[in-house]
Amino acid sequence: MDLEWRVTVLLAALAVGGIGWLLLQRGRGVLRTATVRAALPTAVAPHAGERLTIVQVSSEHCSSCGLGARVWRKAVAEQPGVTFAEIDAVDHMDLVRDLGILTTPTALLYDGAGVLRGRVTGAPTPKAAADAVATAEVGVSS
Repeated sequence: MDLEWRVTVLLAALAVGGIGWLLLQRGRGVLRTATVRAALPTAVAPHAGERLTIVQVSSEHCSSCGLGARVWRKAVAEQPGVTFAEIDAVDHMDLVRDLGILTTPTALLYDGAGVLRGRVTGAPTPKAAADAVATAEVGVSS
C-alpha cells in the first residue's frame, strides 16, 4: 500500500508540473500589449524604422535567441519602414530592469515615434512574428 501511495503522489506531481509548464509555454511567442511606456533605446534609435522597430533583448547563453532573431529578420525583410535590432541584456540592464524583462529572448515593438507598443516573450513562430508585426502596425495607425 505504501508503494501505491508513493506512485500515485509522484504521478499527480508530474501531472501538475506538466500542466503548469504547458500553461507557461502557451503565452510564449505571442504579442502582448505594453503596459509600461518606454522610449526606444538610444543605441537602436539611429536604425529605427519609419513605421515599426523590433528590438530583441538577447543574452549570450540564450539557446533560442538566435532562432528568434532569424524569425524576426525574415518577418521584417519585405516590410518597408520596419526594422529589426538585437541588443544584449547585459549591456542594457537599465532597460531590462525598467521593463521587467525576466527571460530572453524578449522582443519589444516600438512604433515610428519610438513608443513601446508591445512585447513578445520567447522565440515566435514565423506566423506569430508576421501577426505581431501586422497587429502592432494596426495599433500604430489607430
